[in-house]
Amino acid sequence: MAFFAIAPLLCALVQNEIQMTLYMHQIFGSTTANGALVISGYNKTNFGDTFVLNWPIRDGPDTSAKLLGHAQGFHMNTKPDNDGRNWFMSTNLVFSDER
Repeated sequence: MAFFAIAPLLCALVQNEIQMTLYMHQIFGSTTANGALVISGYNKTNFGDTFVLNWPIRDGPDTSAKLLGHAQGFHMNTKPDNDGRNWFMSTNLVFSDER
């Protein structure tokens, strides 16, 4: 059996809030593409299309902005019709900048 005790807090809690705007750059259909279709979907509906991605994360909207890291993961079409508006995404943000 375990016993627990609650001790008084001897210092004030400090809360910080940081707001950032980061930009992920997705490039299709060129020699510098940073995503690829790895599983082709069912029939002509593209249901199940699965893409892997390695998108750069920058601190500005253009490609000359500082590189902060990469968004790495995959996304899959989860709607069985042609409008393709439902995607499941699993993405890790891997930061390489010391900030």
